Amino acid sequence: SISTNGGTSWTVIQPVGDYDDACIDAFPQTPCAPGYTNSSNGWVPAVFDLAAYVDKQVRFRFWLQPWGYEDAAGWYVDDVQVHGAAPVGVSARGEPGGGAAGPGGAGRRT
Repeated sequence: SISTNGGTSWTVIQPVGDYDDACIDAFPQTPCAPGYTNSSNGWVPAVFDLAAYVDKQVRFRFWLQPWGYEDAAGWYVDDVQVHGAAPVGVSARGEPGGGAAGPGGAGRRT
């Protein structure tokens, strides 16, 4: 998700090639939000077109909604890069209810 107002509201951004699930009903903030599900069996790059956010200060959020009955490792975000941007401040902190703030674009491994 991306925010242009300091995290007051969030918008789901679509990766190039789309998510593998168009409607995940597990997110309380955005019912029927698209996202990644199932197992990738390794690292999978994800690329997001951020042209609509040029010259704007933005925040990124990665959200994991665990299912109560699963016993899995979760997912991993690694090697996040934002090209053509001037970094203002970067943090990677856990937030209540999941998610972490930091720069965006993600490879996923589930």
